[in-house]
Amino acid sequence: MRYVYPAVLYPDKRYVGVKIPDLPDCFTYGRSNAEALVMAKAAMEMWLWDAENNHETIPVASKFLDINEGEILTLIAADTCKYRKLCEAAIPQAVNHAVFKEKAAF
Repeated sequence: MRYVYPAVLYPDKRYVGVKIPDLPDCFTYGRSNAEALVMAKAAMEMWLWDAENNHETIPVASKFLDINEGEILTLIAADTCKYRKLCEAAIPQAVNHAVFKEKAAF
């Protein structure tokens, strides 16, 4: 599925924090605005993928958000189908690596 949610970027000492207000506990940070946005997309995809897998209700995206001075409001798109394919490809590689290490130890 494809989703679009508002995200709020905010300065946090040395980093740029980013939160997705509509997705509880979905937040991350980066060293720059660009890195924070990339990390936010990944965090959103993981959050939404997990909710889909657990048949949880996906919150509706807010139409309007109030932000504080110094914060930046933007939209982030997430594609859980692409994320799911990445996870499915990564898990067999990780398992094969673990099996190889186990056999190599003998």
